Amino acid sequence: MGNVELLAEAGRAFGRHDLEAQASARVRGVVEAATTAGVYGWNGGSDDENLGLFRGLAGVGYSLLRRVAPDTVPNVLIWE
Repeated sequence: MGNVELLAEAGRAFGRHDLEAQASARVRGVVEAATTAGVYGWNGGSDDENLGLFRGLAGVGYSLLRRVAPDTVPNVLIWE
């Protein structure tokens, strides 16, 4: 989800709506895959125990919140 944040932030910073659209498409893909599989696929840790911000469930929640309210939720990647 960090890549999603990077794409979305670059899209906002440079006025590139195509990058913002790509970020949204990636979020939809992650959520749809998790809905189909019943779990999120992680790069590390087990499916039910990965709660981390950068590679876990907290990061998914954070990124979803940023998609809904980007002006309200600060971007931790750029130290807002």
